Amino acid sequence: MTIGEALKHQRIRLGLTQDEMIQGIIHKSHYSKIERGIEGISAESLFKILFAHHIDVDSFLELIKNEYISADCKIKLNTFEK
Repeated sequence: MTIGEALKHQRIRLGLTQDEMIQGIIHKSHYSKIERGIEGISAESLFKILFAHHIDVDSFLELIKNEYISADCKIKLNTFEK
């Protein structure tokens, strides 16, 4: 799951509109593009959104890790977990 997909998932889970999700942190047009995977988001803006809605950072990272972890790290993690 991408960051945008995870943000959308959390937003829907919380029953928020895009405007409510971003609360003046970033522009709605930018946020809409993030959810659709067209643009990225800065770490600072991401954390502001997560913290504003009390979204657990560890749980959020768990949702996205398979999208961003390198193939080498996946191999190492699979070896370690066995």
